[in-house]
Amino acid sequence: MKKSYLIIILFLFFISFLHSDFIIPQDDPVYSFLESMNNLGYTEKTFFIYPQYYNEIIEILENLRVQNLPKQYQKLAEYHYERLSINFPEGVNADVYPLRKIPRSAINVFKSHSVKKRLVTYKNGECELFFSGLLGLNYDTKRDSISKWRSLKYYGMEFGGNIKENFGFYSRFRKGHYKGNKEFIREDYRKSEFLNWENVEVVSMCSETDYKNRYLNLSLGFGTFQIGKSITTSIILNPIITSYPYFKYYKRFGNFHYLAFNAQLLPDSLNNEADYETKSYALQIVYYSVNNFSLGVGECALYGDKNIDLSYITPLVMYKLVDFVNHSRDNVNGFLFGTYNPFKGMMIYCNFFIDDFKIGRMSTNKVFSGFAYQNGITYAFSKIPLQIAFEMTAVGPRTYCHRRYLPYTHDSQLLGYPNGSNQLNIATQIQYLHSQIVATLYYDNMQQGSISNNPFVPQPNTEFLAGKISRTERITTEIKYYPYPEISIHLKYEFQKKEENNTSYLYSGLEVRY
Repeated sequence: MKKSYLIIILFLFFISFLHSDFIIPQDDPVYSFLESMNNLGYTEKTFFIYPQYYNEIIEILENLRVQNLPKQYQKLAEYHYERLSINFPEGVNADVYPLRKIPRSAINVFKSHSVKKRLVTYKNGECELFFSGLLGLNYDTKRDSISKWRSLKYYGMEFGGNIKENFGFYSRFRKGHYKGNKEFIREDYRKSEFLNWENVEVVSMCSETDYKNRYLNLSLGFGTFQIGKSITTSIILNPIITSYPYFKYYKRFGNFHYLAFNAQLLPDSLNNEADYETKSYALQIVYYSVNNFSLGVGECALYGDKNIDLSYITPLVMYKLVDFVNHSRDNVNGFLFGTYNPFKGMMIYCNFFIDDFKIGRMSTNKVFSGFAYQNGITYAFSKIPLQIAFEMTAVGPRTYCHRRYLPYTHDSQLLGYPNGSNQLNIATQIQYLHSQIVATLYYDNMQQGSISNNPFVPQPNTEFLAGKISRTERITTEIKYYPYPEISIHLKYEFQKKEENNTSYLYSGLEVRY
């Protein structure tokens, strides 16, 4: 009993020194702005791990506000700082109580302002909390041989902040129901195969609780990550999948950083009649970052037949690189990523992924089996907030496979590059930033071989782009409009050509967050 009390006392003593923080979701428009600032040399922070923490984002924005930036960039710095700021008035402030405040609050949403409004806020010393409600409507159409449509009405909430110095958290929850064409609805990655087609439910969540001090940064969360820069999606870890629960650890040593996390995945076996097989994922990274250069190295493990195993964020996991050769069910892969700014405005980045490496294969025509490589160049103009980017992605045959029928996937979605393997993709993007508008023009051209391009089942090693080559071209124009910080409107048109088949998509939506 005395030992238990001692552990509790030590724990309470320890957390009394913690300093809180919370994440900014990876779809927030502030990231595009800060990436341009990094290209132009106004900030040293390089973004290749998403999401990032609030305090770091705010600190960068504060520094940008006092710099002599070009006029349009200066406006963007002020806008994002005021939009994200949580400098609330003391005490409890609610725009729904007393009831007579509701009409005035509703009208104030449509008056010109840059400071984001929240439904309820609370501040007491260093404790700052906020709560907002969400309402949204999406309407999408798809036209190939016939026209299809789907509509999604959803609601949700966003809340978070800091509680004194020992607790920081953020959570965003959305829930809605689809109507329309079943085939088109099925394309949404957020839904599950287990559906009531009379009332298709969609749930998405992003949440993290964080503890931090000078020695420690521990987080529990539910969401997704992106590792590595990309205008398509990173070959290391794809964020456009169903959210998963995770445990994360982060530490900084000067210019060196260490990040590790364990996640519990949803097995693909849930979508068929096979037995339930537990599947988990672990990743750890060490990276070095200075003003115009960064380099990181990491490994990730997909392992089955057990839940989250914390030993997989220790160097012991490297043993599995050998164990896998002996037919272990655990699949361990390595990766590299880096960035370099040769001059003001330009950044060169690359990502490299190794899956099931064998030295003997290096001298054969199957050398690219199990490899994926991504290289890109971005350029930000100095006077106007315009950024252009070019990217090449090559995913070798049978990459993201597992020899023991445990696919490198989560809920039937690829953890790696979403289009499969044995493919070459060339993409380019032009993006314009404004305090109220993000406008994007995007084009990609993908060639894919018919052999070993299915990562859901084991495939043979083969030469790159082996088999019949299929070509898919896609052009996308998208406008995200923020007339007020609480309202977002998006309109996106996508034209896709695969072989002789042409498909057009039109996505539109409105969300109010107050």
